[in-house]
Amino acid sequence: MDNTVHQCANCYQSVTPYLKARDQNRTVSHELFNYGRCAQCGLISLQNVPADLGRYYDGDYFKLPSGERLKQMARRQNSKMAAIAPYASGKRLLEIGPGVGMFAQRAVLDGYQVEVIERDSACCQYLSDQLGIKAHQSEQPEHTISSLAPHNVIALWHVIEHLKNPFKLFEAAAANLVSGGVLVLGTPNPDAYQFKVMQAAWPHLDAPRHVHLIPASVLIEKGRTNGLELCRLTTNDADARSWNRFGWQRFLMNRLPGKMGGALGFGLGAALSVLFSPFERAQFAGSAYTLTMRKR
Repeated sequence: MDNTVHQCANCYQSVTPYLKARDQNRTVSHELFNYGRCAQCGLISLQNVPADLGRYYDGDYFKLPSGERLKQMARRQNSKMAAIAPYASGKRLLEIGPGVGMFAQRAVLDGYQVEVIERDSACCQYLSDQLGIKAHQSEQPEHTISSLAPHNVIALWHVIEHLKNPFKLFEAAAANLVSGGVLVLGTPNPDAYQFKVMQAAWPHLDAPRHVHLIPASVLIEKGRTNGLELCRLTTNDADARSWNRFGWQRFLMNRLPGKMGGALGFGLGAALSVLFSPFERAQFAGSAYTLTMRKR
């Protein structure tokens, strides 16, 4: 293990070595990545973040769908809307890291006025040209958001774990919200049952693209200090359950070679997700959590 002492990005305490992992999901390289864990707050962070992290999001990371296909995918975003609709007091919505825009499209269909911040230029072009959504291309969303008008809703769906400075963005998002505005996000759950079982082989670790695994308690406390109160926290909504299934499927697919192995892993993984669902639906044991907070 790497014995270098690092500092926690959240509470600035010492971070101790936790585990080593390779890029198993996309195998862009065979480099070994070192994760540390803060004994104080539980934040798990990548210690040797590649200088060229962008190359780990290789060519097919975002596959741009047809307009009709995107609408089909957008209609399946019900659980995400359920995390917002009961709490939102207005329709001005910002999504950070929309990718190809499944949720952004759904928000438009539900009557929201949507704009986005996205690092990928092709996705920005697609969102602008195909969906008519105002897209801000940026690799530093914490800076870009400060130049935008306030919003009623800010959404980050499986984005915050990718950021080198997640708490700067969290604070900037809280500052941008109007009074009564809602911040909603989804992110991998470091308290997940799968993580306890799989450790470095857990697909949701996704080294090195996932720079941080953030305990929900860290974001709740960060919210309190930035004027946000907890509305909802769950690891058992439809979105989280889909990530449970993905975790089992990807775990097997990473170990079974070829197309036949991939197909076998996909099917067996779906069966395993059913078998282990009682454990994963237990108290806060799902592979991802959805967090909704409102600005006081």
